[in-house]
Amino acid sequence: MWNLWALLTGRRKPADHDKTEQTAEDGASAAEESPVTDGVSEPDEASEHDEAPVNDEASEHDEAPVNDEASETDEAPEHDEASASDETWDSEKPEKRRSLYDRCSGHGKKRKAPKIKKVPVALSGQVTLGEGSAKICVPVAGSADSELEEQARAAAEAGADVVEWRADYYDAIRDTAAAEGALQRIHEILGDIPILFTYRTSREGGKGKADGEIYSGIVLWAAARPEVAVIDIEGLSNQYDAEVLVTKAKALGKPVIASAHFFDGTPKKNELADIFGCLQRTGADILKVAAMPEKSRDVLRMMDVSREMDGMTSCPLITISMGDLGKITRVSGNITGSCMTFGTAGAVTAPGQMTVENLRRVMEQVG
Repeated sequence: MWNLWALLTGRRKPADHDKTEQTAEDGASAAEESPVTDGVSEPDEASEHDEAPVNDEASEHDEAPVNDEASETDEAPEHDEASASDETWDSEKPEKRRSLYDRCSGHGKKRKAPKIKKVPVALSGQVTLGEGSAKICVPVAGSADSELEEQARAAAEAGADVVEWRADYYDAIRDTAAAEGALQRIHEILGDIPILFTYRTSREGGKGKADGEIYSGIVLWAAARPEVAVIDIEGLSNQYDAEVLVTKAKALGKPVIASAHFFDGTPKKNELADIFGCLQRTGADILKVAAMPEKSRDVLRMMDVSREMDGMTSCPLITISMGDLGKITRVSGNITGSCMTFGTAGAVTAPGQMTVENLRRVMEQVG
């Protein structure tokens, strides 16, 4: 009989195998030659003669006739390929066998994916996205000039790396003269802190009502302003050609963040990957996806996709799970590959935003 070792290794010991066969044949021969007497039942396969009981499998029938095949085995055991392998088992180093896990998972033979070189985006002489630690961006969202100025001062005092002007909150954003004056005052207060210009539409959680040509006009106006360092463009809108708008903004010398926001839930993993692909096809320099989680698994999915996509694109990423449930994503950018997080110095523009002080403290501890 083949034992477990023989089945797994493909090896066997012929002498033992043949010996077992010989023993079985000897028993059969002895049974045939044994006379049957009246009144005595014929022995079954398991029983033997009462006068000469058989010991174990290792015992031999000295008087039993041996057939030719068994005799050949006893006199000169056949040395086949398996036997030769057994004899040299101790002398030759066996070939390393892969485990079931290795064979099923491909472990040990995985090819390393080519490393994608990141293209950092410099916003100023001191701030570069996609290089070093994640940066902290603080939004200012005043509806009037005085409110904007107060929030800009608070952001500067809090030590913001970047300040986002949420122009959709500003009542006079469509008044070019008023908007220029507000932007100049913000810039004067912030000094060297780069300004991210964002006009967030109501479709993606903002206050802005402008779409289509009006939205494009506001974005391109901001891209032409020297005070602005980077532009946010909603990359999935069907109200305009996002690729064309991104191209025009970059032609004015400004890097672009292509963004997508989902307040009704977190897309599935393959959908998130497709969203990043769509944003990248716009030609933007930075890709941003924010979503509202319903369960902890949504947060983990966002973090996992962020980590995977970070190794698959040259664009720096911004990934956020909003709300209290997603706060972990706001401080783990150095792990997930998110290059910028959003904190508050007074004005809260999205659920789950933490203060700059708390953000920086936790990010330093997490590393």
